[in-house]
Amino acid sequence: PVIPNLSLGTVDVRDVAACHVRAAFTPEAAGKRLLAAPEAITLKQMINILHERWPKRGLSTPQAPKWMIALVVPLDPKLAQVYTSINNPVTYDCSDTVKALGITFRPIKDAILLM
Repeated sequence: PVIPNLSLGTVDVRDVAACHVRAAFTPEAAGKRLLAAPEAITLKQMINILHERWPKRGLSTPQAPKWMIALVVPLDPKLAQVYTSINNPVTYDCSDTVKALGITFRPIKDAILLM
């Protein structure tokens, strides 16, 4: 198997819960849309984190070039949505969330290793 060079906004679910609780009790958060996706990470980076922790599980997976994914898009129309995101890193600005809620997000590596 291979994986595309796809990045995703990620957050520890415990931080999402903390954001919800703090937003419910923080008047400055009223009526605001606060983003909780402090890190963007690629699928390959996720696999590398897991592989570092459990090297004997064979989690190393090669990254597929975009042209290879293009070959299978006609077979599964849902892949067309993903295809446009390949090789396009995402970034999110959560500074409004940090400012309004006073939260410090955990490193996503910690959350991945606790899965």
